[in-house]
Amino acid sequence: MELLRVDDLVKTFPAPRSRGRVWAVNGVSFTVGEGKTLGLVGESGSGKTTVGRCILGLLRPTSGTVTFEGRDLADFRGRQRSLRAKVQIVFQEPYDALDPRRPVGEAVKEPLRLLRHLSELDRVRRVVEVATSLGVDPDDLARYPHELSSGLLQRIGIARAMVTEPRLIVLDEPTSLLDATARAEIIELLMQLQRSTGVAYVFISHDLTAVRHISHEVAVMYLGQIVERGSADRIFSGPLHPYSGSLLSAVLTPDPHAARSPLVLRGEIPSPINLPSGCFLHSRCPIAIDECSHVAPRLVETAAAHEVRCIRVAPSERSAS
Repeated sequence: MELLRVDDLVKTFPAPRSRGRVWAVNGVSFTVGEGKTLGLVGESGSGKTTVGRCILGLLRPTSGTVTFEGRDLADFRGRQRSLRAKVQIVFQEPYDALDPRRPVGEAVKEPLRLLRHLSELDRVRRVVEVATSLGVDPDDLARYPHELSSGLLQRIGIARAMVTEPRLIVLDEPTSLLDATARAEIIELLMQLQRSTGVAYVFISHDLTAVRHISHEVAVMYLGQIVERGSADRIFSGPLHPYSGSLLSAVLTPDPHAARSPLVLRGEIPSPINLPSGCFLHSRCPIAIDECSHVAPRLVETAAAHEVRCIRVAPSERSAS
């Protein structure tokens, strides 16, 4: 059953020292089902974190809609404010996400202010219950952020997100600053939470190994657009878009004898202020043809639940820009 819907999301920012606009997100659409995980991947600057912040209402979309349980999340005022308890976030940097002047238990308890029917004793009990379920010793809740490891701090961050019993969590690079052991533990913890609670995730990351392990579906972003979307198995076993293929060819495998055919993109990412005509990737793409420089491809379905934005893959779906 559909939980989150993002329709034609656009987010621009004023360009510094220019009259132009920075096109951070350019027409992104997707859905997330109950208890499912959508992985959003792409290089830095692809727009994936901006999408996450628009979902949370931390940024107001320039255009497009974000709906949760059929209700608009673009405005949390009035009766919609209660939806904050159902949509939470886990940040990339666990230390910076916490107030260094307060015990971490206070940070976990903070979101419960949204649930005004709970007494202070009920809030404390809920904090201890959630923290314990995530492998955090109750005694550690009285400690300050600088006294705890990064892995434990990220468990605290997850506890703060889970304490209001949300239905959706945006995970913004939650493992990128952890060592390999802590990274694996956090991914396994998130998967256990999903199985036990039915919470849905939007998992934003450039760690493709983690994305493959945790995601049901994957959306690949480039320069503010989704260029490929489909099931995690299909994307990782047979990417269709050249950009997706380039990203996945850079992933290290544990088999030193596995055949590798890196797909190299030449040049630099174009400016999000002066977007190129046609396909945004055409100046870097190893399979581009002349038509790619002036034909803007649409995201079209090429197989069951697999969509791609490339005229070389779906030549019958070309649309002139």
